[in-house]
Amino acid sequence: MSKYMNIASEKLGVSPDKLKNMAQSGNLDEILNKLKPEDSKKLQQILSNKDVAKSIFSSPQAQNLLKSLFKDK
Repeated sequence: MSKYMNIASEKLGVSPDKLKNMAQSGNLDEILNKLKPEDSKKLQQILSNKDVAKSIFSSPQAQNLLKSLFKDK
């Protein structure tokens, strides 16, 4: 698992495998519910803005995280 997956799972209080399964299944509600309300709102705003989301997901760090999440698919 990537360094970023471990950091995210630590912050959310779930195992890296569970986080990976939630992301792969598209179950973002469970992930959003584990965040602080203000962080959840920020993430929802980012994901709803296609230009911002595209910019973020184009970064090398995000690409590595996505590769580690979806390498089994």
